[in-house]
Amino acid sequence: SKAAAQRNFEAVTGNEWTTAELAAQGIDKDRITRLIKNGLIERTGRGHYRRISRGRYPRYMYIHP
Repeated sequence: SKAAAQRNFEAVTGNEWTTAELAAQGIDKDRITRLIKNGLIERTGRGHYRRISRGRYPRYMYIHP
């Protein structure tokens, strides 16, 4: 379930990772797929992932320095 995925994902440190970095934190390939489907991370490139922030505004409204 999405709630279970979110609880398991809270222990993961960082905001951007490679597949190897997620594996080192105990997240396997199948769990990565589940996290993407549940909207917790997004794939930014081959083998690269980023946490999806749950801020007040959509991502396109944030100004990055």
